Amino acid sequence: MKKTIIFTALFILVLALLPILGNKFVKEKLDIKIETLKANGIESRNSIEKLTYLNSSRHYEFILSDMDKFSNYLSHYSDKQLSPHTSAMLMGTVIGVDLNYSNFPFSEAVSIDIYPMSFSDEIMKELEIKDKNFFEYIENFLIQKGILYHINYNIATESFGGYIKDIDEQQTMSNASELVVKLTKATFKGEGGFITPSSLQMNIDKIVINMIKANQNISIDLNKFSSTSIFNSKTTYLTSSKINSLSIDVDGIVNNSGSLKISDMDMNIVSNTEEKKAKFNLKSSFSKMFVESNKLNFIASNFNSDLKLFDLDKNSLEELRVLISKSKSGNSIYLNKEIRDSSIKLLSNGLKFDIKDFSIKNIKIDNDDLKGFKIDSKIILKEEMNLAKNIGYNPFYLSKNLDLDFNLKVSKKIFSKVSSIFPMTMFAYSYAKEDMDDLIFDIRFNNNELSVNGKALGN
Repeated sequence: MKKTIIFTALFILVLALLPILGNKFVKEKLDIKIETLKANGIESRNSIEKLTYLNSSRHYEFILSDMDKFSNYLSHYSDKQLSPHTSAMLMGTVIGVDLNYSNFPFSEAVSIDIYPMSFSDEIMKELEIKDKNFFEYIENFLIQKGILYHINYNIATESFGGYIKDIDEQQTMSNASELVVKLTKATFKGEGGFITPSSLQMNIDKIVINMIKANQNISIDLNKFSSTSIFNSKTTYLTSSKINSLSIDVDGIVNNSGSLKISDMDMNIVSNTEEKKAKFNLKSSFSKMFVESNKLNFIASNFNSDLKLFDLDKNSLEELRVLISKSKSGNSIYLNKEIRDSSIKLLSNGLKFDIKDFSIKNIKIDNDDLKGFKIDSKIILKEEMNLAKNIGYNPFYLSKNLDLDFNLKVSKKIFSKVSSIFPMTMFAYSYAKEDMDDLIFDIRFNNNELSVNGKALGN
């Protein structure tokens, strides 16, 4: 009986301590994250906490105070660099973060709202000078948390899910132009950290951007976007995306009115730098593309592409990647020379490029059915360690190391259309091989010799 009482007392004590321990556990996790942000250019300007026995809520305000530190922090996780203009816009931006969580550890996900509270003083002052009404609109839009990410983060499993708050805004500017922006049903889920997720899925039902000025109208309409990404590192990843339809319309601009519509668009990107050599694969397709203007009506059906770049030297590629990233935030003659030298170094190690498929099944121009075309190709650039030296003497030296096998099957109607625009292409007809309504060009370049369908060029 005594043991039972002791056990029961201990159980009640542990149960009573759980909320206290849970709050301490979450707070320690948050403190570590905040210290990481501080070390990388983001300061905590203000914080408010509201604690109860069962639940805790915290409000933080972060300001981007050191763009160089923040950019360097991002570069560890992505090869993308912010442009100087974007950096200037972000500098001084204040971000609000609201957290709510249960003090019972792991019983519920941490609820997080992230939203911009104000842009930099420089940007806001510029807005106020140029358009006071728009400045006041933006101020009120931010106060209303017009841009908000809601995230439910599970600390135990390091998984998350959430949404972006719907946007449905319409504003008239001082010059009488009108801006319409809509975003509906944007959701996401993933695993890992927010900045460095190991996987991420996103779905957006609709995005609409409409700019109207006098008799001019530019509109962008995207429907049913979805994407899935898996990240092993910043240079090894797999990304796939799908768009049900995308339309871009330009109306009322003299001699330039027109529209572009694409339906059922897919894209898959694979980047792998973990094996001995780096390789990249890009696949894309769409079922239909419409281009309409006052000069041309163009319809392309069933487009497919499958491109593969592989056998690249990883060290040379990484060196070039870093230099190109630097060039996006600043440029110089010395940096351009470094990029050129690094590019030659990459090429000197050789590479391979395959076009497994690049085709359009059918093309119509102004209701004229031109049929389609298909390309497949293999390109090999052989290793040449003295390339930098030799290319300095002869800029065309690179061709010495090039092997090309290029196959084109194109309808006679498309060839005739192209020849009517570029008459010089007619000379290729004498090298073509006919296959019913198509022309075939089997182009090979080996040992500095070019041939088409087995005929040496010039013969």
